[in-house]
Amino acid sequence: MKSNLKGRIIIITVVAFVLSWFSDFLPKQVVKIVTGSYISKQEDGNDYKLKDVEYSPAHDCYFAYYYKKENPSGETRNIGVYYRWLPFNVYFDSAYPG
Repeated sequence: MKSNLKGRIIIITVVAFVLSWFSDFLPKQVVKIVTGSYISKQEDGNDYKLKDVEYSPAHDCYFAYYYKKENPSGETRNIGVYYRWLPFNVYFDSAYPG
């Protein structure tokens, strides 16, 4: 009886994790952490605040949008993170194009 209950708990946990991952909830959280770490290492990183994270099917990656704290309606800094299902690689930063 105990092993049956443990098996059900494990299955429910795995299903919840997979559904969270493929519904883009967990990848967006990973992108927030990755870009937050990346931008904090830049010389002006503390001047920015996260605005939004969205998936771009045209680029097959996520983009995180940051704005300057002093000027929320001003210039937006875009950071692209590859890949859709494992978003750990920062490949684009609009502050450093090229």
